[in-house]
Amino acid sequence: MPGQPIAPGETLWSGVVTSEDSLLVDKVSYRLGSPKRGDLVVFKTDGLTDSSMSGSYLKRIAGLPGERIRIDPPNLIVDDKNLTMPAIFQAIASKSDGHAGFQLATRSSYTGTRLVKPADEVVLGKDEYFVLGDNTGSGLDSRYFGPVPNRNIVGMVARVRWRFARINALAGW
Repeated sequence: MPGQPIAPGETLWSGVVTSEDSLLVDKVSYRLGSPKRGDLVVFKTDGLTDSSMSGSYLKRIAGLPGERIRIDPPNLIVDDKNLTMPAIFQAIASKSDGHAGFQLATRSSYTGTRLVKPADEVVLGKDEYFVLGDNTGSGLDSRYFGPVPNRNIVGMVARVRWRFARINALAGW
C-alpha cells in the first residue's frame, strides 16, 4: 500500500500478464547465445505434436538439450536430481508464494501427452528445450506437446508492458 513501510526482502508486487498486456521480446540475445534454464521465452507452436495448437506461447525453460526430465510431484527432476535453481523452481516445488508444486499431465486428447506418471520421462535432443508454465495445474506445456525445438524459439521476454488503465488501477488513481 502506498505510504506503508516495506520490510527488507518483502515482495513489492507479484505480476500477472493479462490478455491486454504486451510483451517485449528480445529476439537478438539467442542469436549470440543459447536459452538458459529459467528464461521466459516466446515460441511458435508450428510443428509441435498437437495440430490444434496455433500461434505463440509464453513459457519458462525448465530443461536443456541432452537432459532427462520427469516429474515426481511436487518436484521437477532433471537427470535424477530435484531442480532447485534458479530459485523459481524451488518456490514452485515447495508450494510457496501460491504455487502448487510441479504436477503431472492429466490424460487428455493431446496426442503427444507425456509425463502422466512419475516414472515417465522425456529425454531432450541436442536442440530441444522442455518448457513449463509456472502453474503446472493449468495450461499446455512440454508435458503435453513435448520438447520445443530451438528453431521455434522466437526470443526471451524482456519486459511486460501494461495498458494504461491497468497502471492507473495498480497506482490507486
